[in-house]
Amino acid sequence: VGLASATRSLVRHPEWLRRARAVSQAFFDLAPTPRMPAASDYALVRERTTSRTEPYRAALLLSEWLVLGGGPLSASGTGGSSAWYLDMASLFERAVAQALTKDLRSQGLQVLRQPQDRCAIRTAAGGEYRRVIPDIEVLAGSSVVAIVDAKYKDYARTDQHGRPLAAIGNEDLYQIAFYGARYAEPRPVLVLASPCETEGRSLAEPWRAVDVAGQLVNLIGVDLCGIARGTRSLGVEIGRLIAGRAKPKPRP
Repeated sequence: VGLASATRSLVRHPEWLRRARAVSQAFFDLAPTPRMPAASDYALVRERTTSRTEPYRAALLLSEWLVLGGGPLSASGTGGSSAWYLDMASLFERAVAQALTKDLRSQGLQVLRQPQDRCAIRTAAGGEYRRVIPDIEVLAGSSVVAIVDAKYKDYARTDQHGRPLAAIGNEDLYQIAFYGARYAEPRPVLVLASPCETEGRSLAEPWRAVDVAGQLVNLIGVDLCGIARGTRSLGVEIGRLIAGRAKPKPRP
């Protein structure tokens, strides 16, 4: 039923419609006399879900949302699905990583999402205590040249004078400064990426960077609609910061 509903929404896209109809037909072949599922059907299937069928839970919840209304977020008990829910912080991080991967590839740079550093925080005996996982690392060869922390917060939204509406939280400044402190000179460029208004104002110069114990944390506003359209402003700006980062100081 959900697939049939989706095909009706794709009439303006002939190729997508053709593919959707092929998938729909495959499901109808499995159930030659389909009927509209009831709430009791979904409740029964949830009870029978095992570790082997767990990967299908998201599709089941989406189907229930399309057929009965509500959304694909599981509710406690047997009430089924409730409201639509998206982890916007994770979605924003993925969007930034995907945009940078496309933008920086032409500059010979590699983008890694959520690399794990097992040696950043150790016990007194030298063993692993906790792993550190930055959002995004940008590499030139084997060298980390930039660290990007994507924050789905109002840090890049501004008033009419270009001043930020919200100050960067201490925990976010400490976090990215810690990431940067892990590297010797020249340290990687540190960037906090936060959403900004599609047609809004950009940050004024005094608020585009913050000095944290000698490390410069750059704040870049990300136009979400611009990412969707494929604009390359984010990659261009980070590429410019990488090109201008400090060179190693000569030893005395």
